[in-house]
Amino acid sequence: MRNCIFKGDVNFANANIPEQSVFELLTFYREVNFNSTKLNENIMFKNICFAPFVNKIGKDGFKSFVKALNDNGYKKEAKYYETHYGDTEAKKVDKTEYDIAVESGWLNIKQAALFLGVKYSSLLDMRKDDKILGVQRIPFVGEGKNSRYYVPLLQAYKNKDMKKVAELEKEMRQKENEI
Repeated sequence: MRNCIFKGDVNFANANIPEQSVFELLTFYREVNFNSTKLNENIMFKNICFAPFVNKIGKDGFKSFVKALNDNGYKKEAKYYETHYGDTEAKKVDKTEYDIAVESGWLNIKQAALFLGVKYSSLLDMRKDDKILGVQRIPFVGEGKNSRYYVPLLQAYKNKDMKKVAELEKEMRQKENEI
């Protein structure tokens, strides 16, 4: 398989992929399933891309791919995909720094993602969508890496209290002007 973009679900469950097969320049946008897949020897995996994991199904499908690689002796390839697409983040949030930031009432985007219990990349994707739509579901101040989130507002958002979020957005804007 070469040069394919899969916009729908792809199911390799219980498949027996023959020797010398090629998986090259593939992009998976939706669910992929490699459960109980037999990968024979000398299979080439090159330039395989996965869309961001926006739900558990997508994440589980990716895990099934990595598991199939590991189970069939492709440990080097499994490690590569886990490193580049898994949950590991390029920069972990420093716990002491995080605690100080929470105490101050302002968090950067990575700290806000940790506070909300979401992946940093998910929060970035949400902000990109918001920019396109012209809204801010989770209001913040500043731009880019200098953006900051107001802790009480994040707590209200986490509690799904959108009325309180709107009130705290005004308070946040006033505090930003005071700084």
